[in-house]
Formats: sequence, structure tokens, C-alpha cells
Amino acid sequence: MKLITMTMLAFLVLGTGARTEEELKPEELEKHVLVLMGDMNYKELANSVKVGDKIKIIGELSMVKDRKQVVVQLSKLHKGTEKAVSATELTKDFATDRPKAEKKYHLDKFPREKLVVEGKVIQMNEGSFEIVLEGATK
Repeated sequence: MKLITMTMLAFLVLGTGARTEEELKPEELEKHVLVLMGDMNYKELANSVKVGDKIKIIGELSMVKDRKQVVVQLSKLHKGTEKAVSATELTKDFATDRPKAEKKYHLDKFPREKLVVEGKVIQMNEGSFEIVLEGATK
């Protein structure tokens, strides 16, 4: 009976795009980059990317003030050749000295410049059209 219940639960959860119990909410993760993509950009990415892949995205840094996460909004998969900042470096910079990082990444300018970020995908959240890139571990 338990097997049937777990199978039915897995079907319901996975079938709707909802998060499974094993997935962590962004606030529960270690340092990371939360990438907000929107419907169309997420679907394009989901066709070619899986958890564990190293990818580049391009987007705009958000002013979310959180020591564990950096948010990149209006994002899409990027295949250009310009230099990217690593998700590890980005999260480390903001965790170490936020005011200095805000200047380094031009958060004081408007409109904000696009930023190319490269990192390992550790989570894909279809229901909210977002992915999570691994950040600094220390």
C-alpha cells in the first residue's frame, strides 16, 4: 500500500511541475544564484539543459538583499563568447562585501547592464520558471 501511495504522490507532484520533497527551497540552499527566466526562456532552456550541466545565462542583477543568494532576473540562456562571471565568484563577492559588489557589478546604474553568469545548474523549478546555479561553498 505504501508503494502505491508513494507512486501516486510522485506522479501527482512530478506531473504538475511542483517541487518534490527532495528539492530545497532557495532560502534553504547554501550560497547560490537564483535565475528568474519567465515562461518562454525557461522552456527554451529546459529543452537542452539538465541538473548538473554548466551553462551561461545573461540577465540583470536584482537588488534583492540576501547574503546567501544573488538574483538574476530577465534571464535567458546565453551562447555568446563574451567573458562570464562565475556564479561562485558572484555569490562570494556579495556575501563578503555587498556595497563593494554592488559597485563592481554596476547595481548603482539604471538601466542596469546585462551580466553574463556561468555556473553549474543544481536545481530547475519548472513551476516558477527559475533555475538555481551553485554558488560559493565558503
